[in-house]
Amino acid sequence: MLRKTVYALALCGAASLLLGVRTLWSAHDELERAHRVSGKERVDHLRAAAEFYNPFGGACRQALDELRDIGFSHDAEALLAWRSIRSAILSARSLYTPEKPRLAEANRQIALRTSTSAAEQAQLLAVLENTKQPSALWSVVALLGLGGLAASMGAFFKFAIDDEDRVIGGRAFYCGLALALSLTLLYCGLKWA
Repeated sequence: MLRKTVYALALCGAASLLLGVRTLWSAHDELERAHRVSGKERVDHLRAAAEFYNPFGGACRQALDELRDIGFSHDAEALLAWRSIRSAILSARSLYTPEKPRLAEANRQIALRTSTSAAEQAQLLAVLENTKQPSALWSVVALLGLGGLAASMGAFFKFAIDDEDRVIGGRAFYCGLALALSLTLLYCGLKWA
């Protein structure tokens, strides 16, 4: 019984660790690619690095810093850099919006650089700041799906495998059903959040 619990906890821990490491690795990889190229291609790789947001990773923040530097330059990619900052931050939203001050600065710079008059600038800024926030309800549904996914895998290891490591048919079926329901909740929550 203890062995099954350890297997389940190890599986959940390994999955979480793999997801976190993949996010950090991908952001770092995109940042390195950005340093090998220039122009629009560099901005594209910096945006991709910033989209792999991880609160513990520095590569996404470094990418946002470099995009900001490009945005303040007088290069042809300046406006693209501000739009990339905005896009990367909005794509990383979940229950909260990370890097809100950078998002506000990007919105101001986009409005400033694309407007011809003060009235047009104010109107565009209002439109940019009126982005739809993620739905808390659907975000909670997604989290319930994720929790159900972990619980159904844990239940499978704990209840659907006997002491001789054989699968118990009926229990395995119900664990599979719970897994399918959890995946459905996770998918719907992520789709409509």
